[in-house]
Amino acid sequence: MTAKEQEFLENFRALETWAERFNYLIELGEQLPSMPDELKTSNNRIHSCTSRTYFAVLRPGGKLRLHGWSNAAIPSGIMAMLRLLYDGCSTEEAAGASEFIQQSGLLESLSLSRREGLLDMIGRLID
Repeated sequence: MTAKEQEFLENFRALETWAERFNYLIELGEQLPSMPDELKTSNNRIHSCTSRTYFAVLRPGGKLRLHGWSNAAIPSGIMAMLRLLYDGCSTEEAAGASEFIQQSGLLESLSLSRREGLLDMIGRLID
């Protein structure tokens, strides 16, 4: 795991309840930069998520550039978290994203559709 992932995980786990953790993700999502409309395409849509959610991973110069938008707070927060951790990284540096997500406990705490959406986003990071 990268130092950024470790630091986020320590801060995330320091929040005592899942309600506090989800509130933190919602706060992150409120800071998510707007996504250019031209990236809101069918290819960038997270179809497994019940909310309208788009997540684009661009790779200019071999570095990940993450863009996301959702009409729901939790998916927005998840995309903001991924952006915080992996925007500007190489695909190799993002390779540990699956392990990070496992250790965060998010998969077990999300609804089925949000869990599938998160896994879809992780897959886009490391493909």
